[in-house]
Amino acid sequence: MDERIFATGTKSLGVENNFYKLQDLTSEEIKLIRLLTVEQASPIARRHYEMVLHNILSPLLLSQQHPELLQQPEVLELLEIHKTNAIDDQHTVIEGKFVPLLARCLKEDITWFDDPQSAIAFCNFIAAQHMRTKAVQSRVIERLRNRIKLDVSRIWGVIGLIYGFNLGCSMFMGRKDRPLILVRNESSMPFVTSDQPVVNLDADGENAPEQMTIYYPISPRLALHIGEPGRPTLPEFGLTEEEIVTLNLQMTARSQRQVYASEMSVLEKIRATRGGANSDLEL
Repeated sequence: MDERIFATGTKSLGVENNFYKLQDLTSEEIKLIRLLTVEQASPIARRHYEMVLHNILSPLLLSQQHPELLQQPEVLELLEIHKTNAIDDQHTVIEGKFVPLLARCLKEDITWFDDPQSAIAFCNFIAAQHMRTKAVQSRVIERLRNRIKLDVSRIWGVIGLIYGFNLGCSMFMGRKDRPLILVRNESSMPFVTSDQPVVNLDADGENAPEQMTIYYPISPRLALHIGEPGRPTLPEFGLTEEEIVTLNLQMTARSQRQVYASEMSVLEKIRATRGGANSDLEL
């Protein structure tokens, strides 16, 4: 059991090296990627997926079609760099478009959500953040393996990126019925976050959720929230300390290994409340 509490910086938060590295995919695995993404898409989405897949898979396809190229050390080195960075580079682009919006959120300004281009950038970011983590990856792979005997573990990095885009499109199309709420924490208990920073409060970690209530703390005092239509949402003001403790425990329960807080005492309280419930959790 490892429930250590330790001080760290943002450069030391990584849990797993080369998490997004591409596998040496076979031609059959590449066909499966296309079957699960491009061939299921609308014409508009298909053009985007084709572009993403081209950027990610073209070097792999080229090396399969011309195996003699792999005899050249410089080609092998470039291919290895591509496999390490291809998916991470896609996430970097998505994150870069959200950075200026995050800066405005931290100034308690979310009026940008009324602008369609900004809303697209936000929805794409939130969906990608939700789908990209180890916790979601592990749950989805396990469900598919158990329910339909399909193993997507080697191709998840690619299809997870595109499924995130699907989710982001759905969020954008439904934004008129699901407004963005900036939740202010005025209590003495700060928000915590984790290695699963965007969580669905309707998910239980076991079954595929039928609804999605987004909760994304962006600082110890601010969180972004999108609820389900027709259901109560988190308030902009007035959360009690008890309600914030509940949110912190929900964030902790959905984490993979690490929870982050601005105060050591908050982590100690979470550990005491949980009673060492998650053997892999590092606090």
